[in-house]
Amino acid sequence: MFFESKLTKLFHAIAEGQLARAKGLLEKGLNVNQPDDQGRTALLAAAEEGQNGILTALLKAGADANLATPQGETALMAAAKKGNAPVMELLLKSGAAVNARDRDGATALIFATTWATRMASIGIAKTFEKVALLLEAGAEVNAADRHGRTALMVSVRSGGGTLQETDRLPVLKALIAKGADVNHQGEKGRTALMSAAFRGLKETFTLLLEAGADPDLKDNSGKTALMNAARGCFWSYRHNGYLSIIDQLLDLNLDLNHKDNQGNTALIVARHYKRRDIINLLKKAGAWD
Repeated sequence: MFFESKLTKLFHAIAEGQLARAKGLLEKGLNVNQPDDQGRTALLAAAEEGQNGILTALLKAGADANLATPQGETALMAAAKKGNAPVMELLLKSGAAVNARDRDGATALIFATTWATRMASIGIAKTFEKVALLLEAGAEVNAADRHGRTALMVSVRSGGGTLQETDRLPVLKALIAKGADVNHQGEKGRTALMSAAFRGLKETFTLLLEAGADPDLKDNSGKTALMNAARGCFWSYRHNGYLSIIDQLLDLNLDLNHKDNQGNTALIVARHYKRRDIINLLKKAGAWD
């Protein structure tokens, strides 16, 4: 006969949403902070599953809101990855450290921003509220992971198409309003503006420019936002976005003939991708071969 430990039974109760069973196990003196063989606590599992009732019972039984897995993941991070605001609120009220980092240096804010942007990109609105919750709790808006990516950079790089780009803007605006550094450069020197240019996100690009993003910064390979827009044009369903971004950049009197570390200019990049419309724009503005 297969024997199930009390801990295993508790995890099963969490997975199946059995509040009464979970409470019964807790009343039997189970160590509420004992991790499973993967290093996950019951509280983290409840946060992942969005089991608010069980999570509340665990906290009342003395669950530590700041215990982490060997990878550094906390219950708050698990809730942030799922965008579960009620669970996040419960954990924050119970002392969860809003700026804890996992082994890769990522914070709950970075995870929440990734989730919010991806959900917005498929048409789910008001996702920025989950990000705002963490910001109001004191999340460090410019905290970066080990790759140098901040929440703002992750927001620009996450998600899909342009049809829902308007729904993604509130996430960016919330971060900028709290002091997000629009000119922060990641480990490869890329900025949020460069990513927006590469992805053809014209509204995002405009927002970042208005917030003070420097269009003349170069990444570690010497590429500028203009060159990123020119090389990103193979994403054909965003052609109009790229043209709008390039138009904005041309109005700023930048060095159109700047060369990256390999000697490429924006015009050379546009030629490589056979974009006659971009080639014409650049040449009309003064770019030369």
